Amino acid sequence: MEIVQYTLPQRQDYIKQLRESGTSLYEFPLFFQGQMRTFPVFSVEIGFPCYRLANGRTRTAQLEIIATDDLPNDFFTKDPDSEPALQKQDEILRQMVREAKLLSTFKKVKQDQPLILDNDGYIVNGNRRVCAMRLLLQQDEETYSHFKHVQVIFLPPCSLRDIKELEGRLQVQPDIKADYSWTAEAMLYRDLREQGWTDQQIADLYQKKISEIRDLIAMLDDAEHYLETRDNIGKYSHVLKKEYAFRQLQKKRQSCGDDEPRKQLLTTVAYLMLDDPDSTEGRLYDSIPDAHKFLDSIATSLRRDFADQIKSENTNTDNFEILGDTTPDDFVGVIGVLNETANVTKAKDVIRDTIEEMRNQERERKDATYCFRQIQLAYTKLQSALSSLDENAETDGIIEVLKNIEDVVIKIEQTVSDIRDSLSNADN
Repeated sequence: MEIVQYTLPQRQDYIKQLRESGTSLYEFPLFFQGQMRTFPVFSVEIGFPCYRLANGRTRTAQLEIIATDDLPNDFFTKDPDSEPALQKQDEILRQMVREAKLLSTFKKVKQDQPLILDNDGYIVNGNRRVCAMRLLLQQDEETYSHFKHVQVIFLPPCSLRDIKELEGRLQVQPDIKADYSWTAEAMLYRDLREQGWTDQQIADLYQKKISEIRDLIAMLDDAEHYLETRDNIGKYSHVLKKEYAFRQLQKKRQSCGDDEPRKQLLTTVAYLMLDDPDSTEGRLYDSIPDAHKFLDSIATSLRRDFADQIKSENTNTDNFEILGDTTPDDFVGVIGVLNETANVTKAKDVIRDTIEEMRNQERERKDATYCFRQIQLAYTKLQSALSSLDENAETDGIIEVLKNIEDVVIKIEQTVSDIRDSLSNADN
């Protein structure tokens, strides 16, 4: 079945005729502009309602199409009746209908409540439902003939704020609709903030906590920065399944306080984890907190493996491996290494191996014999180093490292002595 679309003048003229005709089907109650009101319900052809391009649920998908197809930034905003834009919007909605399995739903049920249109016939609520009905009609006009006409109500002339408030209330009501993607939800909140809404007003409208609004907007900003660093501006599909990874990154970065180099290194390391095509949301959810927990060890490993590239006043990177010491300057040097494309593959391996090694060490530390086994292992390695020492060995830095080892041995001896004294005193 071919669906004939109405133009804006045609819609405006027909709305006027309907209102003057008094041929409404029934009255529909709706809370609007601060009060409960009733609106007359009319029957119109399925081609009459026009998709609303200023649709919060589809905003991120629109931006991705703009980026992917190299379209003008105002492609979806310049003209609400642009035929090319409406065709693209139809493609977006069709995909959403499939993902929400709305076709299977509407194959079993008929329209049970009217669509909400504004005073010019643009769909305020029900874009995906209209799309689903049109798809079914195109598939089988006879079976789904009841969708040739749909029930609608028309809002009176109103402000954009009125429409946003109505949308907000409708979103928290049960309905045949899919949840917003996290990026679309965050963009909705951010757009409202940019329009002058306070975080408290947004939270009240959508029945959320203020912290949820702020966190989600911060996560979106972070995701957009990540996409920008990967030359994927606007391609939100790349981060749709990584919501909790960005949530964890946001949370752990906050715990870094005012330590900007640490925040930057954690962010850079997390971004590399997000790049991994084999990573899953569950693995990222666990790995990013571990990256934060073991960030000093990760920095140490990276300084060791990329020592030739890191320009630092420190004379020997092995010293840091022994002492586990880090400074902001060390982080900056490591960040520079990670930002080099040629280093990415190796850096990912180093980060993954370090996290796994530190996890294993944590498990082993629960064993009372862990300290003894680690010292025994160090002794074995030193014996091996001694046996390999000859005139061909590289000796630069060895003396300095041995002095650091001596310091650590003295500290261990003192700690063991203190523990024994403490236990002895407790027995007495």
